[in-house]
Amino acid sequence: MAQKEKPIEEKVMTDSDWVARVEELKKLGENWAVRKQILINLNYYISNQWIGWNEHTHTIHALPHDGQERITHNVVQQRVQTKLAKQTKNRIKYDVTPDTGDQTRIEVAKAGTKFVHAWWDEQEMDKKTRDIFLNANVKAYTAAKVFYNPEAGRDITPSKDQPGYEDGKTVNMGEIECRICDPLTLYIDPAATSDDEIRWVVEEKPRDVDYVEEKYGKKVTPDDTVTYAPSFEISNSGYGLGESTRKNKNMVMVRELWMKPCKKYPKGLKVTTTRQDFLDKDENAGELPYILFGDIPVPGTVLYKSFLESMLPIQRGLNIALTMFATNLKKMGSTKWLVPLGSNVDEEELNDEISGIIHFNANAGGKVDRVSGADVPNGFDRIIEYYNRLIDDMSGVREISQGALPAGLDTASGLALMVEQENEKLAVSSQNYERGMKKLLKRVLQLMKKYYTEERLGRILGEDNEIELVSFVGSDLSGEEDINIVQGSSLPEMKSAQQDRIMTLWSAGAIVTKDGLPDTNTFLKMMGLGDSQELFEQNQLDENNAKMNNKKFEEMAQNPQMMQAVQVYVQQQAMYQQAVQQIQAMGGDPNQVPKPQQVPGMPRVWDSDDHEIHMYYINLFRKSNVYRQDMDDTMRQMVDMLYAEHEQMLQAPIIAQQQAEMSAQQQQGEQRQKESETNHQQAMEMKSMDNQAKMQGEAMKAQTALQTASMKGMMK
Repeated sequence: MAQKEKPIEEKVMTDSDWVARVEELKKLGENWAVRKQILINLNYYISNQWIGWNEHTHTIHALPHDGQERITHNVVQQRVQTKLAKQTKNRIKYDVTPDTGDQTRIEVAKAGTKFVHAWWDEQEMDKKTRDIFLNANVKAYTAAKVFYNPEAGRDITPSKDQPGYEDGKTVNMGEIECRICDPLTLYIDPAATSDDEIRWVVEEKPRDVDYVEEKYGKKVTPDDTVTYAPSFEISNSGYGLGESTRKNKNMVMVRELWMKPCKKYPKGLKVTTTRQDFLDKDENAGELPYILFGDIPVPGTVLYKSFLESMLPIQRGLNIALTMFATNLKKMGSTKWLVPLGSNVDEEELNDEISGIIHFNANAGGKVDRVSGADVPNGFDRIIEYYNRLIDDMSGVREISQGALPAGLDTASGLALMVEQENEKLAVSSQNYERGMKKLLKRVLQLMKKYYTEERLGRILGEDNEIELVSFVGSDLSGEEDINIVQGSSLPEMKSAQQDRIMTLWSAGAIVTKDGLPDTNTFLKMMGLGDSQELFEQNQLDENNAKMNNKKFEEMAQNPQMMQAVQVYVQQQAMYQQAVQQIQAMGGDPNQVPKPQQVPGMPRVWDSDDHEIHMYYINLFRKSNVYRQDMDDTMRQMVDMLYAEHEQMLQAPIIAQQQAEMSAQQQQGEQRQKESETNHQQAMEMKSMDNQAKMQGEAMKAQTALQTASMKGMMK
C-alpha cells in the first residue's frame, strides 16, 4: 500500500517555502480598491486634484488637458487640519490598575503608571498621536507597531575584563519602541471581521542591502525596481503622478510576516524574507505587535473609511466651477471679431489693444465689431457657497471651528452647547483611539514584564522631565495588570468651559484638603496657573524621598550585614532611652547622654521634610506584605521609630504652641493673682485709713463734747 502523503500543515517548511508563503499571504491581503482610495485621498490632501487612476499600472496620473488653466481650491485640507487640531488638543488620561487589592500590588501599579508616562514622553507619543489621527483622517486607518528593540537604549557593552565581552560586539540596554505604520505597507488578514480575529499581518518596507547584511548576516541581491511610496512623496513614486517610477538603487523589499499565537505556533511566529531570499524566523515572537486605529468603522471588516472620501466629489465640482468662472473671465476681454465680407480690413489691425484704429469699407456693408462676451451665470456665488456648505456639513466643521460666532448666539452657555454639539461627531473616532491606546499601553506593560528584568529609570514631570526620577522593574508586574482609560478624555474641551466647571467645584466647596479646608494650591493647579508649581514640585520630591526610604528598609531587610548593624543600633537605642529616663528622674540634663550612632544609609528625618507626606507613605508601607511578612521584629521596629520621629517633629510645633499658650495663661493667672492681692492690700489700707479717720473723728467729737461740758460747768 502506498504511503499516505502528510497534510500540507504537517510538512516541514523550508526556507524557499517560507518565501513563497509570505508572497502568497501578501497577495491575499492586497486590496487594491482600498489602496486606490487611500492614494486618491492623499493626492487630494496635498492639492493634486486633477487626477485619474490607471488600472493597469495601479498608479495615479494627471488628467490630460489642452493647456487651459486649472483652478485647485483645496478646502478638504483645511477641514482635515481643523479636525486634527481638535483631536490633538487634549492628551489622553490613563493609569495602570493593579491585579489585586494588596497594597504591594497597588504600589507596583502606581510605579507602573509613572513609568508608562515616562515611556510616553520618551517615545514622543504626543507626536505619534498626531500621526495616528492624520493617517486616519486622510488614509482611513493606520497601525501602531509596538515592539522590543534590543539594539536601542543606553550602551552597556562590557569592558574587556568583564564577563560577556565580545570583540566588536555592542550591547545596548534595549527599549520598547512604537512606530506608526503607513497603511500602504501593511497587508492584513482579509478573513478577519474584528481586530481580535486578525491571524496574520505582512509588513513590506524597503531596506538597504547593507542594512540587511548587517542585521541578518546575509547578502541579498537588490531588487530591479523598488517603487515603494513614502507617505507624502506621491508625485515621485510609482504610486503617484506620472507614468515613470523612481528606482531606488541598492534597495530590497523586506517583508515581515507576523502570526498570532495558535496551536501550531503557541508562542507566535515572525518570518522575515525578501522577494527571493529567506532571512530570519522567530517562533517566540509573542502577540501581533500591530494595533489598528481608524476614522469611520465599516461593519464586517477591520478596515475603515476616511471622512475625506465623501467630500471628494464636492471638491471636484468646486474646482470645475472655479475653473469655468476663470475661463469666462478671460474670454470676456478677448472675444472674436465680426468682419463683413468686402470690408477690406487689414487683419493686423485686429488686436486687443485699447484705443486702436481699424479701417474698413463702409460701402461694403456692416462695420467691424466684436462678438459679445459670455456673461457670468446668475447665481454663481450661490453655487460656490452651496459647495462650501456641503463640505462643512460632511466634515462637521462649522462657524465655531472656523473662528466665527453664529448669528444670534451671545451667551457663554449657548456657545459651550454649540461647541459640544459640534464635537459630537468626533466621539466615534475618539472611542476608536481610546480603545486602540488601551491595547497599545497594555502591550507595553507586557513587554516591560518580559524584557525589563533589571531596574530602569525614567524621568517625568517638570519642564525638562527632571523633577522626578522613577525607578521601575518590569519583573515586579504580575502580567494581569490592566490599563484604565478615562472615557472621553481625548475629546476636545473649551478651556473656558473647564475653568467654569472648576470654579463651580470651588464655589461648592468640593476642592478641599484632607482636613476639610479649602485647597487653594490644588485649585490653582487645576486652573492651569503657575502659582502652585513650586509647591507641587516640593510635594513630588517629598513623595519620592518617602518611597525611597521604604525601598531602603526593604533592601536592608535582605542584607545580613545591615541587619546585624540594625540589631546593634536597636540595642543601643534601648540603652539610650533607659539612661535618659534615669537622668530625668534624678533631675539632670538628658542632653548630656550621648546618642547612639546611626546605621550608615539608614533613613533619617530631616527638618525640611513634609512630615505628613512621609507618615502617609510609611503607613502605606506598614500595610504591605513586605512589612508584615518579610521583615523581622527588629526591622519593623526601625520603621516604627522613623514614623514616631516624623510624628514627634510634626507635633513639636503644636506642643510648643500649647506650652507657650499654657505659659502665657499661667503668666496671666499669676498677673491676675498679683493684681488681686495688690487690690486687696490697697483696699485694706484704704479701710484702715477710713477706720483711722473715723476714730480720729470720734475722738474729736468726744473732745469737743468734753470741752462743751466743761464750759457749761464754769458758767454755773
